[in-house]
Amino acid sequence: MSNILAALGVVQMKKLDRMNDARRVHAAAYNQQLSAEFFDLPVEKDGRKHVYQMYTLKLKNVDRTKFLADLRGLGIVRDGAFRSAGSHAAVLCGAVQLGGA
Repeated sequence: MSNILAALGVVQMKKLDRMNDARRVHAAAYNQQLSAEFFDLPVEKDGRKHVYQMYTLKLKNVDRTKFLADLRGLGIVRDGAFRSAGSHAAVLCGAVQLGGA
């Protein structure tokens, strides 16, 4: 690792708690607005803090293909996928804003 990358990493580490806290706030909003009837929602176990680098949920008793088609019909497009850091691939995902913000 070069000195420049190390310096960037040190600066990013100073921001880590703030960035994780912001993701937790967003995750809480998603959890409030998504129904546990249809999704297995992510949880924070007692004594643990989830960093929500990715907010992942699992469909329950729903046809995934139909669900994705319905989202596309509403103009919500999932057009990317998670790639490991080592793949150096760009990830482009559609976003849904909650609460009109």
